[in-house]
Order: sequence, then structure tokens, then C-alpha cells
Amino acid sequence: MSVAPFSLLPYRRTVNTICVAAVAATLVAGIIASVAAPNAREPRAKCRDHRRHTVELAPAEMTITPPPRAATCSDPVAGTWVADEFRPEQADWIEHELRISVDDDGYRVAHTARLRDGDARGHARLDCMPDAIEFDTSGRAKLEGDQLHVRGKYLEATRARCTGETLTYDLDYFTGTLAGDTFDSVNNDGNTARDRPYHFRRIACA
Repeated sequence: MSVAPFSLLPYRRTVNTICVAAVAATLVAGIIASVAAPNAREPRAKCRDHRRHTVELAPAEMTITPPPRAATCSDPVAGTWVADEFRPEQADWIEHELRISVDDDGYRVAHTARLRDGDARGHARLDCMPDAIEFDTSGRAKLEGDQLHVRGKYLEATRARCTGETLTYDLDYFTGTLAGDTFDSVNNDGNTARDRPYHFRRIACA
């Protein structure tokens, strides 16, 4: 009978199909391996160690240049002195600038006071300038041992804040201990300032 040849034909086709698929898979795998192999041989890029980088740079970055030393002034009193203090009871800051020069019988003083709104964190910011009410006074200074006395004599000028606000001014009388370029004083103006502390520092010799 001719049944056997007909029953083997599908089997032979199945075997041939499997062989072809296996060969194709082998070729594809070889191609992929050949492409991937060079990349596999390349060294992997290393991740940058940011922590070590930061630590290495930290000493240089954190080095703070010390401020220049104060100039050695030939006169113990003459120079420009400044103090900036917060007044909690007034909710404002007041800056005093004393320009003291040698006179025949002591020292003469040109004084500028600037009054700004603010709180303990600092000055308030205004949308216009100047943001301070300013006063110019003149007076005298006298040194007795290490005790410095700076007394206002005349109110020379008053400049309003940009908002138009201005105030009256009581002449200051600073007294305290002079030590190099610092002047720890209290102010008495005959009105609201009663032994109010102000710490002055000299920023220039003239």
C-alpha cells in the first residue's frame, strides 16, 4: 500500500522547519553577540564621587579671609566712629556717625544720626529713598583718662524720609570708655534716651 509515504511527508516537513528555525536563531544570536561584544569589552564609566569632591574642596571654599586690621591712628579720639543699634521700645534702628577732629582746645564733632524703621532682624525696606530721617548736629568731645565725652551743641539740619516723615531731635550726650578703636558709651539726651547703650567702632582715622 502507498500509505506510509503519505504519513511520513508531514513529519519530514516538520523536521525541516525546525532545522531552518534553529539555524536562523543561531545566526541571529551570532550577529547580536558580535555587535554586543565590543561594547562589553569597553570599561564602564565611573560615577563621580560628589561627596569626596565636596570634602576635598571644602577647606579652600570655607577659608574666610580675615577683615583688614584697623589702621593705627595717631590720635586716640580723632576719626570716624559709627554705631548702629536697635531700639525695641521704639521699633526702629538709629545709626550714629561721629566725625571727630582735633581742635585747639580739644575736639570738635560733626554728627549725623539716621533713624530707620525695623525690628530686631534688621531695617525695614521702603519703596523709596532715602529710607531714613536724618539729622546733622555739631558739638564737642573731651577725653579724660579713658573716658570719652561727646556732647551735641547745635542741630544743623534735618532731612525728611522719602515718605515726608520727620521728627524733632534732642541733642545727644555720649559718655563711656575708650579702648583703641572701640567706644562703649551710654547716651543721655535729656528726654527719652536715659543711659541708652551704644557701641561705637572707629572705621577711619579722619
